Amino acid sequence: MKVGDEVLYLYEGDAPGSENWTHDMEAVETSEGQIRLCNVRRPTITVYRPRAEIQTDTAVIIAPGGGFHLLAWDHEGSQVAGWLNEKGITCFQLHYRTMPVKGDPHEALMAAARSGTLDDTIQPIISMAVQDGRNAVKWVREHASDYDISPSKVGFLGFSAGATLALGLAYTTPREECPDFLAPIYPHYRWIQERNIPPDRPPMFVAVAADDEFGFASHAIELNQDWTGAGFCQELHVYSRGGHGFGMNHQGLASDQWIEHFYAWLGTEGLVD
Repeated sequence: MKVGDEVLYLYEGDAPGSENWTHDMEAVETSEGQIRLCNVRRPTITVYRPRAEIQTDTAVIIAPGGGFHLLAWDHEGSQVAGWLNEKGITCFQLHYRTMPVKGDPHEALMAAARSGTLDDTIQPIISMAVQDGRNAVKWVREHASDYDISPSKVGFLGFSAGATLALGLAYTTPREECPDFLAPIYPHYRWIQERNIPPDRPPMFVAVAADDEFGFASHAIELNQDWTGAGFCQELHVYSRGGHGFGMNHQGLASDQWIEHFYAWLGTEGLVD
């Protein structure tokens, strides 16, 4: 397991809006050996630096998914950072705030989905997470010189709920505060309540599997239609198979190559050397 170079708190003291939360973050290992974080109340950034001899001036903030109940730390986080580091890209893994839960966070997520209460209960957490994302972008830009990166090449790559966070930034932040490029991977688009696309949006890369068990392929297509219909640049990859949450998992499918396609897209957009 790759460990980041630094772990930094995003706020001094408690995060605004969750000052009364008292639970502590937990790390849970799944039966497949993957790490899940839950009960995140103090957002952090974990820094992953590439080797100096290959470093570019591009940076990517990574937001793992988990339905705003947990964070898929490795296959949607640290493993992504490790791959991008080998391409010279500096990565900042964002652990944004998640829903306070007792017991198994995945079961709490599924129970809320089954009961039909998830969409309503999750909205305040989405707002907090978007605030965390906005502050992460601001922090990375303010500290760009410390990491030898360009403040005009700061992107945001999110998975599932993390992709919803990325879209929250796309729809609610002024251009000067928005990431310079966006990559929502299998996004839950219908959690975005404000659909008026502001002017002067950055380029976007989207990837999803057609057999996503939560139906997010239709979300990605709807997003693509809205974005391109408004005249903005977007690249959409819909893989025939891969399911939901493929991340950096190796399944022997074309969707395994999404990160290579993402990197190639960065090149076509002039975002990497």
